[in-house]
Amino acid sequence: MQRGFCLKPLHNEWIEFAKRDYYTLKKLDGDEYLTNIVLFHSQQCIEKLFKGIMEASGADVPRIHNTKKLYELIADVIDQPMDVDDLLYIDSVYIESRYPASFGLLPGGQPTLKESQKAIEIVKKILSLLDLDFESRGGSDENIDIKNRRFSSRKSDVVFGTTQRCCHDRAIEK
Repeated sequence: MQRGFCLKPLHNEWIEFAKRDYYTLKKLDGDEYLTNIVLFHSQQCIEKLFKGIMEASGADVPRIHNTKKLYELIADVIDQPMDVDDLLYIDSVYIESRYPASFGLLPGGQPTLKESQKAIEIVKKILSLLDLDFESRGGSDENIDIKNRRFSSRKSDVVFGTTQRCCHDRAIEK
């Protein structure tokens, strides 16, 4: 069965926002005062990336934040196994990073630099598994490749598969 589909502009926005979260966490990396913000943006980067892939596949994007559940919804689309323990870690620190320790959600207090760096490494691992390069800071017209499936952060058609008819009813070649 040949898979292929045209990516809509909304998916491109998901990918662009994931990239912005990545730049944010990279800028804040190493700042002990902002470790909870790094954890938050790590989770957001993965969530938005997965939702962009989901949107690209034509699936409805659920209003959930759980990266493990989102991964389960796209696993057959990306054909790339991910470490579920990494996603569980990201999900566990997402809520904790958003609220003060006084609420009882962070028994150890402020997340450590080691915890924030672990989250960054998980994001980098996922980007690598998907063959994504978020390191170069491109504008809104930068293309992002996932295993020969072209994603774009600009509002243009993007294709998975070999030949596919896009939403404008024209053939697109990979």
